[in-house]
Amino acid sequence: MYSLVFITSIWSAAPFDCWPLIRSAVPTQGPRGRRAILKRNEGKRQRGFVRNVAQKLESKVGDADKLSSSVTRARAELVPNASAVKLTIPVSGATTKAAFKASAKELAKTHVIPGWRKKDFAKIPAGVVARTVGPEVVKAKAIETLSEVETRAAITALGVKAVGQARLLSTPTELSGKFDPGKDWELQVQIDIWPEEPKWSVPYFEPFAIQIERSESEHRLRQDAMTALRERYARIEGVDRVAALGDSCLVDVAAFERRETNEKGNPLEVSVGGESLEIILEDGKFLPGVVEALVGQKAGTVVDIPVDMPTQLRRQPLLAGKQLMLEVKLKSVRRRAVPSPEELANDMNATLDAIERKIDDTLFTAQQQQQQQQQQKNDLNVSDRVSAVSINDEIEKVLADRVAETPLPPDMVVEVAKQKFAVMLADMRSRGTPDTELKEMISPGGFDKYRTVIQPSVERELRAKLAVQHIAKDQNIQVSQEEIDEQLKVVKVQYKASKIDEEKAIERIINELTRLKVCDYLLNNVAAIAFETASD
Repeated sequence: MYSLVFITSIWSAAPFDCWPLIRSAVPTQGPRGRRAILKRNEGKRQRGFVRNVAQKLESKVGDADKLSSSVTRARAELVPNASAVKLTIPVSGATTKAAFKASAKELAKTHVIPGWRKKDFAKIPAGVVARTVGPEVVKAKAIETLSEVETRAAITALGVKAVGQARLLSTPTELSGKFDPGKDWELQVQIDIWPEEPKWSVPYFEPFAIQIERSESEHRLRQDAMTALRERYARIEGVDRVAALGDSCLVDVAAFERRETNEKGNPLEVSVGGESLEIILEDGKFLPGVVEALVGQKAGTVVDIPVDMPTQLRRQPLLAGKQLMLEVKLKSVRRRAVPSPEELANDMNATLDAIERKIDDTLFTAQQQQQQQQQQKNDLNVSDRVSAVSINDEIEKVLADRVAETPLPPDMVVEVAKQKFAVMLADMRSRGTPDTELKEMISPGGFDKYRTVIQPSVERELRAKLAVQHIAKDQNIQVSQEEIDEQLKVVKVQYKASKIDEEKAIERIINELTRLKVCDYLLNNVAAIAFETASD
């Protein structure tokens, strides 16, 4: 049973894009603000032009040279030692001619063409526009448009899972020199892709050990467990002397009501005590006052001990707060010899290291079970699901190291760094950081500094994700529809005040549950845990 909360990590996209935040920090007044707005509007206009050209190109070329015909001839080849492919895209002469004409018309809208009225821009021949603004200008605009339209179509036709933006493999001058409207033309671009298979330096199924830092409180818990185990193997021998602290006593206990005169009253109907009970004479081992009353007594002695029962009792709620008189018969006094850790190892026919590892494993399993029960009851987050000594991060570090030779898409690294940068800025704003300070950070230089620091951890997270995906596929680890539906309900409750993109939410649910299942698989079948103590 898993319960998810969407915390920003490599397994889930950032809850918002950082660039709206960055744009909001750009002033809208004054020359700088107006330039920013004009630049943004120009970008929108240019994207609209590209869409229009893409729609018009097919209508301008003949049936034999449809735009789709060029992309069916496109070729893709892997780039050696890189997570990228090179696309070679042939473009027909009819398409280059149509793109040149469409670009000339677009330029005619914003330029004064001698002898032509502004409103007649659509009627102006492409050659006239080229002579006015320059043929290289028209060709550059046509090349820019064709590069985007044809590359996008080729990526779709070839089924390339692209990451980031395509990069031209020729300079603008080289492209322009080879571009002749009406003649066939060839376009070459390179684009990053998500690696299909990681390069394992060591197979994932090879055993590995991970070190988990144990807090001081957990160290004390481990020591208590060792003490309890030593006491269980304590050597018992009868002695002819009065009872002392640390001894083990066999007793018969009967319970009575206690009168105001501090004398025994009627026997209790509720069962308290019993015959041949073992009481360890240590503080806190039995009801208050009993241990103290038995210290100094010899075997055969009967002692009446007044006891005030606790006000809250789970097993015997009818006795809560009652005043009782216990009649305790001391049957025998026995000395307890608790073995040292080394003697315990000898008694158990095992090494001390093996005993300590067994204690660690037992405590770890108990912590996991306890938190899983709390999760089912309280709907805890994923981060709360893992025990206090979380091992998933350490497992993922090992996986990332084992696929460290796998090249990563540079654009993917930058995009994840942007997401983390955005989350950091939003967190700083929520904690009251002044906008003036945020604006100083929101700059190419500020982001570059942040990326330099964060890039190693981003690359490690990406490689861990790649490794997890490979293991899930190799071991047929899947997420059921029932699990997805259950977690989607939780997400909708968490974000009930705002709309969510359900498709992206499902993708993140699958990624996160797959990650947890793969870590569980490795923990149960491959990984060994070594603990080390750290101070709180």
